Amino acid sequence: MWEKLRIRTQLIVLVGALLTLVALLVLLLTFWLDVRDRREMALEQAATLHRALSQDLIRAVIEPSIDRQAELSFRLAGFAALDALVLFGTEAQPVYRYQRPGATFALPAKPAALPTPELSATHLSLCEPLQAGAGTFGTGCYALDLGRYHTGLKERVLSLLVLYSLALLIGLALAFGIGGLYTRPFSALARVMRANDPRANRFTLVQTRARNEVGELYAGYNAMIDQIVRATEELRYLGHHDTLTGLLNRHGLYVALERALDGDRYGSDSDSENDGPNSTQVLVELDLDLFKLVNDSAGQLAGDHLLQQVAQLCRDHWPAPADLARIGGDEFFALLPDCDEEQARAQTRMLLERIGELRFRWEQSAFDVTASAGLVAFRPFEYNRDDLIAAANSALKQAQLRGHQQLHCHRADAERQQRESAERLAASAIKEALRQGPARFELFAQPIIPLADDSASSINNYEILLRLRTGDGELLSPGLFLPAAERYQLMSAIDQHVFAAFFAAMEENPEHLAELGFASINLSGSTLTHPDFQAWFGDTLARRDFPWHKLVVEVTETSAVGNLPQASDFIARCRTLGVQVALDDFGTGLSSFEYLKSLPFDRIKIDGSFIRDMLSDPVDYETVSYIHQIARLRKQSTIAEFVENEEQLAALRKIGIDYGQGYLLGRPRPLNERFTEQKAP
Repeated sequence: MWEKLRIRTQLIVLVGALLTLVALLVLLLTFWLDVRDRREMALEQAATLHRALSQDLIRAVIEPSIDRQAELSFRLAGFAALDALVLFGTEAQPVYRYQRPGATFALPAKPAALPTPELSATHLSLCEPLQAGAGTFGTGCYALDLGRYHTGLKERVLSLLVLYSLALLIGLALAFGIGGLYTRPFSALARVMRANDPRANRFTLVQTRARNEVGELYAGYNAMIDQIVRATEELRYLGHHDTLTGLLNRHGLYVALERALDGDRYGSDSDSENDGPNSTQVLVELDLDLFKLVNDSAGQLAGDHLLQQVAQLCRDHWPAPADLARIGGDEFFALLPDCDEEQARAQTRMLLERIGELRFRWEQSAFDVTASAGLVAFRPFEYNRDDLIAAANSALKQAQLRGHQQLHCHRADAERQQRESAERLAASAIKEALRQGPARFELFAQPIIPLADDSASSINNYEILLRLRTGDGELLSPGLFLPAAERYQLMSAIDQHVFAAFFAAMEENPEHLAELGFASINLSGSTLTHPDFQAWFGDTLARRDFPWHKLVVEVTETSAVGNLPQASDFIARCRTLGVQVALDDFGTGLSSFEYLKSLPFDRIKIDGSFIRDMLSDPVDYETVSYIHQIARLRKQSTIAEFVENEEQLAALRKIGIDYGQGYLLGRPRPLNERFTEQKAP
């Protein structure tokens, strides 16, 4: 608890506790001084009383009589603090007793029981000998009420409380101000540290004029950040560059290609009028023809020197903004911006001639060097990364088949060009829709109905589906645009948009969320392993206040099996917060049941191909029944897809399937319609 308090709060608490402790000590000292003063006053009055009445007390002991004792009682009543008095003779026998009316304090029966003065909480008791001249005639024992003595205790305590209150207020105010003054450097440092973005390697340094420990802390922080930035830049450079040649490595080439294919290679600061999302670019792959001969004859060190010379030739021939890469062995790539095929062909031919003029010498040996190249011209969205590299590889192989120092340009067939053109247009439309958000992407919902519930129509369960609205208002089903999204690696952005749009819709319609049973949302295989989505989804789970047990994330069998470690981690993270995970399209893989045991799914969605033919194919019927039995043993609910007629529904209910989904039970319709119907009177 104490560790969670802010430093200023801790300082205020410590000052308040210290002032309270001092006040308590002063209060205890005051009470102790009060008791001491009362005792001294009582002792002094007892001595005065003893001296004043000594003769009368001696006569009362020597000549006891009723009249003398009555007179003595009268005189004793004049001493307000005296509660009791007992006179003892020389043989310690009581001769006379006095007790103030209403007083209850009792003196001991023998003077020997009180050899020294005794102090109780309320009284002072003492015994004094009765002496005259050289003779002792007895003993007088007194009991004095300490409460009769005024020492100013109440005034002292009241003053102390007033002073304590003032000191506490002043102390807390000073602690608050001083705490703010002294914690300000730490608060500023904490704010800067929270604002730092390690992923983007963006850090803020702090400045101070302090020359004390704060200055040392700031200097240490700045030095640490400087080392982090340097180390991160170095690691980033090593992660993107080939250590031998200084060119980009495979990862660096992939990043450059993805930027080029996405149409955002140059951003908004490009000076060339031809630069932009529709500019033609060229990827060149270059390979040394007899590099293995150099390596085998002269050794690896000679081969490394040759690669460095070729890399330098490439740099001189293609300066920035061209991206040059070596991804292994003697395999070089060049990504040429704002360049058409004819320009690239001429530039590559010139480079091959320069390499052919190179006479590589090593020790006593000399080698002729030649290279072959393949190139492919492309526009953004025309290829995905892997297909683009495959096209360059294909062109290079065609060049090598014709001999050394050859060049070949890739040509796609007409059908493929038409298909790629359509997908390129779809990918462009998807990116535009992602920028416009709800205006172009629309959430649909298809009911998921409990098959054993007679009041199934009142159950609010559904799967979230997505539709893309074209520029002319037409709605496209996923089958018409998701393949392009997969090809051009846009699924992660689409899936993130679907989740974000669903959460926003639930926030705007809390009454619908309250009545929601569960909502299923599909997650593509590429999204399952995408680091940006993983980070966003993890942050959403930790930050957003949502009834997570009402969310079901559907993962297809092929994506789960293909990314088993990532799928296991993702499922574990979801289930920790109560998010359910469903295995979609179950039964399509060769090892479905084996992976069903490996991954802890909550729901199993049986692939629609089994449901469609289960009435005419006994194997499909038994497969559905077997899947349900296995799921029941593992306490997993089952969902049948593509339920399209009453006969299928009856068969599924007979087997015991938990949920059904299909056109018979409900067609997909806009999610907003559900909100409108619920709000309608």
